[in-house]
Amino acid sequence: RNINTRKIAGASTASLRASLTCESLIISIAALIVSFFLAGWLSEALAAGGLLNGIFSFESTGIILTVSAITIVSGIAAGLYPGWYATSYPPALVLKGDFGLSRGGRTFRNIMSGIQYTVAFVTLIFMTFVLLQNRHMRSTDLGFDTDMTAVADVSAPIALRYDFIKTEAASYPSIEGVTFSTDKIGSRDTYSTQGIEYEGQEISCLVISVKDDFFSTLGIGIIEGRDFNTTDAASGGVIVSKYFKDMYGIKAGDIIMGNIPVTGICDNVKFNSARESNKPIIFMPISDEYMWYLGGTMYFRLKSGSDAIKAASEIESLLKKAAPDEPVEIEFYDTILDNLYQNELRTGKLVVIFSIIAVILTLGGVVGLVLFDTQYKKKETSVRKIFGASVGKILERANTGYALIVLVCFIIACPIAVLVTSRWLQNFTDRITLYPWVFILVLLIMSVATSLIVTGVFYRRATTNPQEGLN
Repeated sequence: RNINTRKIAGASTASLRASLTCESLIISIAALIVSFFLAGWLSEALAAGGLLNGIFSFESTGIILTVSAITIVSGIAAGLYPGWYATSYPPALVLKGDFGLSRGGRTFRNIMSGIQYTVAFVTLIFMTFVLLQNRHMRSTDLGFDTDMTAVADVSAPIALRYDFIKTEAASYPSIEGVTFSTDKIGSRDTYSTQGIEYEGQEISCLVISVKDDFFSTLGIGIIEGRDFNTTDAASGGVIVSKYFKDMYGIKAGDIIMGNIPVTGICDNVKFNSARESNKPIIFMPISDEYMWYLGGTMYFRLKSGSDAIKAASEIESLLKKAAPDEPVEIEFYDTILDNLYQNELRTGKLVVIFSIIAVILTLGGVVGLVLFDTQYKKKETSVRKIFGASVGKILERANTGYALIVLVCFIIACPIAVLVTSRWLQNFTDRITLYPWVFILVLLIMSVATSLIVTGVFYRRATTNPQEGLN
């Protein structure tokens, strides 16, 4: 109305459009300056959380020039369209106060709001599935009790003192048992594989060398045959994972790899990450005579109720006692899995941040749209009250319109979210399914948030004296 009043007063259309464009440009530049300071603070916070590799500073000339150019172009474009649109209608129409309720105006506002809703729905759905997949990967059963197991990558000099370490461990209050393998369970995407032939089938499998007490110490069950004994390393014999039995029908007592008997079959142990498919595993007993040149991983089974920090200190003391000059680092499986899936965890944190931003912007836009509607519909609301409409009916009518926008945007967002989420989940062979309850939950959250905003804003108008709305 202000623009058309100025137009009636003699201002030219060109000057009005230039004024609106300059106003938009000034706002964009002001926002850009504020964003530079926020970017510096936010990048420091994200870098501290491991989400960024660098920190933004005003020395980042290339970034500043690029963003500034985009901002200037966007600011001009953002001012040109409203400037042209607002000055293209007859002043009389706008001055009557009905311009905001025109079909074109309502359609434009609904489209803008709809885009925000759609983006918010997609990011929220994607965020939820990312968090669920990350939780699934970190909580996947590796085949033994990871909560009560500490591990240490050891060099050959420490591995050579294995018998000493195992004997001494009995005197430490937090340590229940010690064992050894050449590879660390669940720490990498994949491991070296070896091809074997069984009944005419070529099988790609993992071959892991372990001490004879590996299964009993870690509590990995033997479901067929027997566990290793102290003579198996010399006489031969291997234990294979249940995957072999399920996929290829191997039984205890069968001969594989030429002339090696299968002494037992154990429960499945998940060595590789969720990004790679499971492979059958052959466990071979390792004798003491080969320990002198092998490094590997020692596993320390902790007693129930042990304090993790105290246990780590005891293990470090034990290993230093065995080989004082060798470096030692004690890990627990929550740290190992965090390191293994650090990219996915970082993605999850970033998606959460952007989802929150998208929701805030969407709901902020809804607040503005509802305030606009209440201002332009105050006469309509007052007339309805005069003709007997209750506050509840007025609020119901207001919520119905916005509920329709939310529902339409949700329907549009669902296939987009499914496509984006499915493609991301294809990075994992061990992945979750697309749970329907996630979509329902996101719709419910956005619907309730929108309803609270609409009800809160319209309630004030619905309870106002109708005479005030007619003036």
